Amino acid sequence: GLLWRLPRRGGKKTQSAERTKSAAAGGGSVGRAAVRGEMEMEGTGMDVTAPDDDGQNRRVYVGNLSWDTRWQGLKDHMRQAGEVLHAEVFVEGTGRSAGCGVVEYETVEGSQQAIATLNDSVLDGRPIFV
Repeated sequence: GLLWRLPRRGGKKTQSAERTKSAAAGGGSVGRAAVRGEMEMEGTGMDVTAPDDDGQNRRVYVGNLSWDTRWQGLKDHMRQAGEVLHAEVFVEGTGRSAGCGVVEYETVEGSQQAIATLNDSVLDGRPIFV
């Protein structure tokens, strides 16, 4: 599966960020999706935000994580909704947690159950959103 990370504020701009900015200002030709802030796989025209058969329907975004939350704790907590294949907590360049992550379930039903039951649950002292 594909996961895209946004550039950090004040960080080094990427080539695609430059092209999008240029296109938004009328100086280039990038698809409408890029100007709207959505990303496309270059050369395919495929919108990577659209769910497909490579596990996208089984993944959920988890936000408002404590900076102390690690992938193991996230996986253990999210297991309440179904079998977890993978859990990742995003980290900044400094190594500190970015406060969000992604969990991939074995089934679509597991991800739907997580959204229905674990949104606003408490993990490491913080209410999380799924």
